[in-house]
Amino acid sequence: MNTINLDALGIKAEQVLELVVERISEQLLAETGYDEDGEETRSASQLKQRLDKRIRERIDQRVAEIAAQHVIPKIDAAIEGMIIQETNSWGEKRGKAFTLTEYLVDRGEVFLREQVNTDGHSKEDLVRAGDSYNASNWRGYGPRLTTMIDKHLRYHVEIAMKKALGTVQESVGGALADTIKKSIDKLVTGISVAVKVDEKRG
Repeated sequence: MNTINLDALGIKAEQVLELVVERISEQLLAETGYDEDGEETRSASQLKQRLDKRIRERIDQRVAEIAAQHVIPKIDAAIEGMIIQETNSWGEKRGKAFTLTEYLVDRGEVFLREQVNTDGHSKEDLVRAGDSYNASNWRGYGPRLTTMIDKHLRYHVEIAMKKALGTVQESVGGALADTIKKSIDKLVTGISVAVKVDEKRG
């Protein structure tokens, strides 16, 4: 009886093993199906989809860990150490230099103290928006903070009044409810809130 030897056929055992592993992997990671025309199709198996998901999650996790350990601290240090300095058109420094934190606080104070109209728009806002008509007829109402508080309070007062009016209408109705409504509208229209804002910069 003759024994067929792989070496005699010019095939190495390692090659056979590699082909077997490749075939098994194909069977595990891909599924065979058929389309509406009866043609064979190949798609990722559920195992492959789960593996892909776990791999992506692990990559994302590791990237986040590396970023938290090495990248984020450098960004934080760069932000904390950033100095903002205003310059003129020639690049010459002018005014006070600010850290980023100081700059944000300063801009916040400027924003709240800026004069606005009853709609909460400064003249510069209208100019930037290209609204030349309203910009030319702009009239200051007060600091933005005052206006914001005023509008906020008026809104909540109006809601409460309307709710109260609804209760009155359910109870009395007719001419009496209309009289009460007019009185409430007059009261709401006359509401004005004065908020004292220190205009001096600390």
